[in-house]
Amino acid sequence: MQIKEPGNDPLTDQLAGLPKFTHPPVMPTGSQSDLDDLNNRAVQVATRDLAADVTSLKGPVSPARLASFVGAAFGYSRGAAKRAQGILSIGFIGHATDQEGFIYPRGIDPNNFSEFKVGEGRHPDEIALTELANIMNKICELGQGCREEQLLKVTAQTLGITRITTQLQTRLNLAIALGISTGRLARQGDYILGI
Repeated sequence: MQIKEPGNDPLTDQLAGLPKFTHPPVMPTGSQSDLDDLNNRAVQVATRDLAADVTSLKGPVSPARLASFVGAAFGYSRGAAKRAQGILSIGFIGHATDQEGFIYPRGIDPNNFSEFKVGEGRHPDEIALTELANIMNKICELGQGCREEQLLKVTAQTLGITRITTQLQTRLNLAIALGISTGRLARQGDYILGI
């Protein structure tokens, strides 16, 4: 399904001022040999501090993205599965995770997370369903309700996506379901409303 260009839809124009996603800067923290010693308490503390920094800047982060971010902070340009597993195994005290494993900012319950960022730079699988549902809530609020097809299109547009694939449609439908089950969205006839 193709999506119209921005500027052709008043709703899309209203969404232009929403908070934009930017990749968090790499925060050099140590050397590769430091990260290779994950049993070292100082490395564990530094890794947990990095998790706190990136989640406070970005919001919920997928385990793979967090491991990649930590690896880059210790000088790695590529993420090895074994290294990622080691990074994630240290545990991030005070950080809740959702059903998909996304790691939330310290002290934030995923059910109460209400923030979101729009714009290009992330694959939809790298965006927590909660954050997608929050985007949809705002779209429905501004549009005073949306038909499901319009909601899918506009949500994709806010993420810089021009074509809705079957995979993307499935992910966005999961976000709608989560939004409804958590009270962010509601169905009323053919429309989905922001709550």
